[in-house]
Amino acid sequence: LTWRRILAVFGPPLLVLLVGIVAHRGTANIAATRVAGRRSRAAIDAADQLLVFLVNAESSERGFLLTNDDDYLHSFAHAADSVPVASARLLDFVTKDGVSGATTVRADSLALLAAEGMRDLAETIDLRRTRGPDSALAQLKTNRGRDDILAARRIAKNMRDGEAVLPAPPPAATPRYPHAATPRGISGPGAASHAPRKQGQAQ
Repeated sequence: LTWRRILAVFGPPLLVLLVGIVAHRGTANIAATRVAGRRSRAAIDAADQLLVFLVNAESSERGFLLTNDDDYLHSFAHAADSVPVASARLLDFVTKDGVSGATTVRADSLALLAAEGMRDLAETIDLRRTRGPDSALAQLKTNRGRDDILAARRIAKNMRDGEAVLPAPPPAATPRYPHAATPRGISGPGAASHAPRKQGQAQ
């Protein structure tokens, strides 16, 4: 066979094969990009949800410190249950392929700040109950819990700004975490030591 005949016989099938390989790789890359985008979006959503719990916990703590009314601690008790699970969910998302290393580092920092912030808020609540408003106010003025939450806000914003993602999928229902472990310094299931007390119970 001459080269022309070889090309005439085998050229078209080889061309089709090459086109198919290129098309397959292109499709695989597009699919991988979409998967990475969804994972990045999931990580950012998890960070935002964690931040919501922290902000609610701080507001709950401030209400209790001002009024000494345990009804204000409902949100804190819920956040104490939810923050550890939300942190674990965030860290699970950033360990998957397609999430940038910078986002992983920020997620680790955010989870640490969340635990520290909840611990500091819990300590202030304990001081209000055991030593009175003056001790709690002195602790509050150190801004430890507040600084942790402000730093968490900055990290969550950096995650949103630094991670390029595809358009978000339709929103799912916000998960609730009623039986999670509590952060350091908050004892008992459901943060029982900081749960609202019944009416008439000694303060």
